[in-house]
Amino acid sequence: MPKKAKGKGKGKGKKGKSKGKGKKGKKKGSKSGDGASDKESMLKEALNSAKLWEARYEATEKSRVEYRENTQRLITENDSLQSAINKTEKDTIEVITFLKKKDTQKDQEVSELKGDLRTLRHTLYKEWEEKETRMKESLITLEDDLSKRDQEISVMQTELRTMRDFRRKRAELQEQLETLQETLDETKFMHKQQMIALEEKFFEEKLRLQKEANRRIEELASKAHSEAIANLDEKTRSVYRENITISEALSLHMSEEHELRKEKESLEMANRQLAAEKELSQQMAQGKVQEARRQKKQIQELNAKVSTLEESLTVVVKEFEKEREQIQKRHEKELLVTNNELTILHRQCELQKRETAHIKRLAQHLLDQRTEIEQFFLEALGQVKKEIKANRLQYRRNAEKMYHHQLIEAVQGKRRFPPVRTFHPSLTSTNSIYHDMILAEQWDGVNEGVDIGDLTWEQKEQVLRLLFAKINSKEKLKTSDTTSSLALPPPPVPSLEDSRLPAINEGQLPSSKSPGKSPTAEKMSVFITQQDHAQKSSIEQSC
Repeated sequence: MPKKAKGKGKGKGKKGKSKGKGKKGKKKGSKSGDGASDKESMLKEALNSAKLWEARYEATEKSRVEYRENTQRLITENDSLQSAINKTEKDTIEVITFLKKKDTQKDQEVSELKGDLRTLRHTLYKEWEEKETRMKESLITLEDDLSKRDQEISVMQTELRTMRDFRRKRAELQEQLETLQETLDETKFMHKQQMIALEEKFFEEKLRLQKEANRRIEELASKAHSEAIANLDEKTRSVYRENITISEALSLHMSEEHELRKEKESLEMANRQLAAEKELSQQMAQGKVQEARRQKKQIQELNAKVSTLEESLTVVVKEFEKEREQIQKRHEKELLVTNNELTILHRQCELQKRETAHIKRLAQHLLDQRTEIEQFFLEALGQVKKEIKANRLQYRRNAEKMYHHQLIEAVQGKRRFPPVRTFHPSLTSTNSIYHDMILAEQWDGVNEGVDIGDLTWEQKEQVLRLLFAKINSKEKLKTSDTTSSLALPPPPVPSLEDSRLPAINEGQLPSSKSPGKSPTAEKMSVFITQQDHAQKSSIEQSC
């Protein structure tokens, strides 16, 4: 504005001068007409040029005002776009967090449903095995009962056949017993008659022998007495003869007596044998009688037992038939209940299968969404890397240009020489531009409530990587056991030259604080994508 006023003053001064010169020219016009016409033409040209410059100035002023308005409008639009970008980033983070929570919830639901399905299958299998075991045990018990009942029935049938055989043979046994009794009676009678006859014969023979012996003794005594009386002279010879006769008679009597004794002994032996036979026959008869009585009693007992067994057999058969019908009805009911339970369980299994398939489809959908989110993050990281490379290149050019400008001014003596600075990576350099790029990655001067739009591209990259790592933390936890068992090395951290090159905007120079890492930067980790998981799984399979 002051320049504009100055320009207008100059124009008026020129006009005044031209007017003064015109007046002088008029005064001098009387002297020379050619000089006046030249001055008038010059004045006209000056007026035209002044109007031209004024028009140019007005046009420039209008364009400047329009440019300022456009600049203000662009700044406003830029602010609105920046706020929209920030809001979009916040919304994206919130959406990603929400999707992550939903994904975690779905994973938990899927794992819980899988666990419930496994538990249900295990329970159903266990119940089926228990029911099958109970049915088998009940069938085995019933078969054992049936076998026991069959054995009892066979024993009863055997006893019944024995009783029937005994009934058929009872008449024959009674006839044999009666025949044996008659034979025993006849044997006893004959033995008694023989004993009586033998005793009578023995006594008669004994009396006969005694009488004959007494008679001979008397005859000999009378004869000896008569001869002794008649022939006393011939006493010696007669005594000798008599002695011989007596000795012969005595030997005869002795032999007869010996024979009689032998006969007596044989008779006594026969008597003893007959007595023993008699006793044996009596004992046999008593035994037969006792056996007959015992058999009669046994027949009565067996008849009673047969009747009892027949009654118990009829009762057992009735009870067995009744119990078999009850067991059959109970088994039919249990089988019906089991079939109903199996039908219900099959339906539940089908429902579980359908629900599992639905959950799998949802999980696949979530996995696809997650893949899209990962692709979005990868694209965002790629865009951030491009911005980092572009900003670093621009920063390097600006810094190098500023450094050369400072050197030129120092050569001209306008300022001091700047410190020596290198623009290439070097380990021995103490003032390298890459040191500023490394400082741009630090979080020292960043507060907790900072907006993401105020961060550098390097810090934005770290935020994206941290968010991506948190999203993939569950997969990292799942694969931590296999990774630790295989002792796989961690994925390499990209160098500063390929992906994590810092970008420093003009006017956003990092502070010269100590290059120590903040706790937030220490927690940064390289994100793990699905490709890394596939690579690890292939390594595990090869191992």
